[in-house]
Amino acid sequence: SAVNLVTYTGEGTEKRTSTRGYHPKAVRLCRDGCYTGYSSASYGGLAAEDVPLMYGDSVGLGVTDDGFQLLNSRNCALNLSGYKYSFAVFA
Repeated sequence: SAVNLVTYTGEGTEKRTSTRGYHPKAVRLCRDGCYTGYSSASYGGLAAEDVPLMYGDSVGLGVTDDGFQLLNSRNCALNLSGYKYSFAVFA
């Protein structure tokens, strides 16, 4: 099993997909310098193949066939514009 580290700067869009070219087993997301959650807000977390990180009825962080997807909506702050994020993608 390999682990790939990915970093990016948030662009502020509501939905973002990262294509990795393979089907990950899991993805761990952290916003640099921040807890993964505070009060009702989510700034990161862990998603596995069949166990997405949910935000209400929406997938906040989920594994796709060839990468992962994330949500930036109200208190699910996984793609805030200008903030740096780090991922560990487990192959």
